[in-house]
Amino acid sequence: MLMALAFLPVHLVPAGFEIINVGTSGQLEALFQYFQREWLPAATIPLWNVHGVSVRTNNHLE
Repeated sequence: MLMALAFLPVHLVPAGFEIINVGTSGQLEALFQYFQREWLPAATIPLWNVHGVSVRTNNHLE
């Protein structure tokens, strides 16, 4: 589910994260905490977000 956040518009990523984060526990909770700390600051979202990008892989021939 975390990977699906890359396809949301940038302004909806934090809300999408909160929706999929509801009820997490254990190791999954640790993963979500890491993701929130490292990848959700507003400055980093545009680095990995592919919403509206025509080529979404590192191989444009795919």
